[in-house]
Amino acid sequence: MDKKYHLAATFLLVFAIVTVQAVGQTASVKTETPNTTSNETNTSEKAYDLTGYQGIRLYEENRTIYLDSIGLKQKIGLMTETWRLNSGRISQDDVMGGFHLGGLGSRESTMEVIHNYSQGRPIEPLVSMDMEGCGNPISGFMKSKSLDEIKNVSSARRLGEKHGSHLRKIGVDINYAPVLDVNDTIWKCRSFEGDYRETAEKGCAYIRGLQSEGVMATAKHFPGETLTGKDPHNKIKHVNLTKEDTYPFRKAVECNVSAIMISHQITTGVIDSNGKPASVSRNVVRTLREEYGFKGLIVTDAINMGGIDKYYESEKKKYLALFRAGNDFILNLAGNEQDKKEMVKFVAQAVRSGKLDKSKIDRSVTRLLNARGWTVVTEDDNRTRVYRPGRLPGPTNINSLKE
Repeated sequence: MDKKYHLAATFLLVFAIVTVQAVGQTASVKTETPNTTSNETNTSEKAYDLTGYQGIRLYEENRTIYLDSIGLKQKIGLMTETWRLNSGRISQDDVMGGFHLGGLGSRESTMEVIHNYSQGRPIEPLVSMDMEGCGNPISGFMKSKSLDEIKNVSSARRLGEKHGSHLRKIGVDINYAPVLDVNDTIWKCRSFEGDYRETAEKGCAYIRGLQSEGVMATAKHFPGETLTGKDPHNKIKHVNLTKEDTYPFRKAVECNVSAIMISHQITTGVIDSNGKPASVSRNVVRTLREEYGFKGLIVTDAINMGGIDKYYESEKKKYLALFRAGNDFILNLAGNEQDKKEMVKFVAQAVRSGKLDKSKIDRSVTRLLNARGWTVVTEDDNRTRVYRPGRLPGPTNINSLKE
């Protein structure tokens, strides 16, 4: 009996050690509850089966996250949006900034896909749609007018409210609308009718309506004149911009729009992209930040479009230029998960080798986390800085970020 007892005890001890080691290898995100009554922190760990999020330090209760605990590849992942894959899921081994949805038929199937992509992720991805009205991704359960059918400001406001209400209910965070290009001679339905002033007025009304329902609005396609002449989805495009082209975007900033999408055309005139697609031009981004005073998210148009793809001889040069320019959210909508992995890997190498300034990455990630409602804490040089979601109108609270 003693021999059998010792053998059983030995087996149980070995089993316990192996189990502890296995648990130690499981990915987890440390979630902490601050103890306000003492200097000690009451720490509890919540295990997520998501290896890509390992090591991130966050407080779930008051939505506070420590920027310095997020790894470089994790940060770059947070700056990247991908297309919904046919499998309905994206690998849970990687940090995901967001995913873009097209038409899925029913409300239930749309909500199921959003759940499958988002479940368990400690930092929730931004869910986006192109709900412009002209081309309606949720036509299966919501009918909508296109922007060219909107006759006045009050109708624009109501349309924004309608879109926002439906999108919020299914779990969409950001709508890539309204289109503020003054003319649309390609699709002939994506922009508002009227001159640049009327476009701006209707655009602001739509933005206020959409954001009043808790969905972020995106003014596009900065800096304007995207929907005339050549289609930038397929070809490199050159345009000469006037003050009238850019006026609606300046007004959108004044209306506290949450995000602005930059297109890929090469511009001259009042905003010069210096011979490059606007989305990779530091001067275009500088115009938004410094001249317009925009503090929200700068989003690229899809980086798989011909207007930028045909400009660069290699994907790596394109990736580096997009991040160097100062964009916050990169729309890599190729639908191939491997493309995103390669982009994240290459951009991380560029930061480590000094080809890309890490501070650009940190500023963008802070904006994106603020947009999700996280308070971001940084600790460097014995100084603690806190970037809180702002209090300006709109659902995003991102405009409080001070650079």
